[in-house]
Amino acid sequence: DLIESRPTRTPEALKNRILSVRMNMRSTLPKMNWTFRTVEWSPKLTTVHNQINATHFVLPDLPNLYSNSDKSKYLDLIPSQKRIQTISACNHNEKTLREAIAAGSIEAGGKIWLVGGNEKLNSNNSCCALSTTQAAHIIRNESDVEMWGVTNPNDEESIHSVHEKIESGISGFITQPLLASRALSILEAYPR
Repeated sequence: DLIESRPTRTPEALKNRILSVRMNMRSTLPKMNWTFRTVEWSPKLTTVHNQINATHFVLPDLPNLYSNSDKSKYLDLIPSQKRIQTISACNHNEKTLREAIAAGSIEAGGKIWLVGGNEKLNSNNSCCALSTTQAAHIIRNESDVEMWGVTNPNDEESIHSVHEKIESGISGFITQPLLASRALSILEAYPR
């Protein structure tokens, strides 16, 4: 009797139930714009960069791995509208960042991705390494670049950090993956 009183689950009914659950899940997620296909630049890409369907190429700020020659290749091969230069604030103090801007190392009118790095562990500048917001203030006052930053919606403290970064001149963010159960609500709390 118990089996006969249950509603039958036809394959069509199950398919409709699965589609309904998927649609409900989609409505709870924020709408994302996936228009950028960004690739990290490497000297190994020198001969194949034209074959990669990327909207941007990011030049990392890794002085121990990339030489001035590598940076020159990047600037020669990649059109300016496709360049994003990473600036690691912890690799700079106020003097070296101002010198980099004056020397044209930060491309005027370009795009930069400003990251903090780990200023506490950087042995070269540990006493005076810049934070992301300190670097952003200097760059904003001395250059006309578009600045992007990083944020972690898995950490509730990031809400305050995003506000500080926006006040310092950062206009866009790249996020860490949403891993924590509260990440979506933290992401929704970010200023628009």
